[in-house]
Amino acid sequence: MITNNDVIRILEQLRISKHISITKMTNGVMSPRNYNRLVNSELDISIDNLLGMLDNLGTPFEDFCMYANSIERLENIDFENCVICTLFNNFNKANYYYEKLKDEFNNFDGSAVRNNTISKRKDFLVSKTYLDYQNNKISLDACKVVLSGIIKLSEFGKGGFLYSEDIISLIIYLKICNDTELEMIGKKIISLINDKEHMVIGIRNSVINYLVYYAILYCFIMRKNINREDMAIIREYYLKVIEFHDKIQLSPYNVMMCELLYHYIKRRGIVNKSIIFDYVSSIISNSNELFMAGRKYDLYKEDIELYYELLKNDKFIRTRLTRRSSYV
Repeated sequence: MITNNDVIRILEQLRISKHISITKMTNGVMSPRNYNRLVNSELDISIDNLLGMLDNLGTPFEDFCMYANSIERLENIDFENCVICTLFNNFNKANYYYEKLKDEFNNFDGSAVRNNTISKRKDFLVSKTYLDYQNNKISLDACKVVLSGIIKLSEFGKGGFLYSEDIISLIIYLKICNDTELEMIGKKIISLINDKEHMVIGIRNSVINYLVYYAILYCFIMRKNINREDMAIIREYYLKVIEFHDKIQLSPYNVMMCELLYHYIKRRGIVNKSIIFDYVSSIISNSNELFMAGRKYDLYKEDIELYYELLKNDKFIRTRLTRRSSYV
């Protein structure tokens, strides 16, 4: 979960490791003075500026993302575990990491720092607030006020960037939204990703794309009153999810998506063997994952039995290996 400050910090580490001057890295992109303003958090970096400087460093964007994610994860493992466990509704695990992190802060309101970014990051503050609500420390209304102030929907995707912390924070926020709010947020995300002039960083990141589509599906599946327009959106964005499914299949994120779709077919009374099979399969595949261990699922006994029956059905398995059938 990389923030704007992290991008600059890691870009600077990469520049130094390559022994390249600021003047050479910023050549044709921006002035060295403005780069120093980026380093001092006086400016936000744009996607065009980042790509230009990476080009001067001779580093492909995809390589930079892998490099940044590996550094960030190693530096902030407990922090990330707390956020992801909250995202996956594994509250026992989330609270465990929450308590560990509290010991590392002098002031847990985001003003004290273990380093310059962790205590101020929105995904951690969102997780902390949502856990306080789950633990009955604050009311739903209070939780909503705090989370809406942290997330600031009007700034979502601002500057052409969509970081993982943005979309994960938003998904956690969606858990406490009403029908009207879900519809508004869902349509806002759709408008954002359909804006051809609004390039977001997630366009090259399959996990972020997957989470964006999950957020859209959540907004319309979890509405109490699903209308025809909602159903059309659900079908459209499920079809977009299919192309990422194989890449995400062994990830805990896949459990989230399959659980959402399973909830949808059960609520609508739809009989769909493919969704049931994927849901049970995703749980089994990720049962030993740190984020999923000990988590409980809403799953009917007959659907577990159906899963094992389908495993013996060669025709069904062959069909799934070639192409998944449409779900909804």
